[in-house]
Amino acid sequence: QSVDDIVRYSRKHHPSVIVLDQQLFGCSGLDICEKIRTDMEVPLLMIAPPRTNGESSNTENDDQQISKFLNGEDYIQGPYSPAYLLTRIHMCLLR
Repeated sequence: QSVDDIVRYSRKHHPSVIVLDQQLFGCSGLDICEKIRTDMEVPLLMIAPPRTNGESSNTENDDQQISKFLNGEDYIQGPYSPAYLLTRIHMCLLR
């Protein structure tokens, strides 16, 4: 699906929360987030891939992506447990 397909689907179905993978096939979760934010107010939870062994927790690329996305939204770094993901989704719904 394209970014526009995902945004159209979200507008039609009015989800309570949207969970986005930062690295989707063919598009970026950040791009989807930006488009959704143009006219929808829905909690967003961005999931970032796990860091590789050589990456520090404060790489410049990570900082740019996080600062671009975080506007009161939630962001988690893999790996994570299903229980942790559900907790973070619940926290998004409480906002």
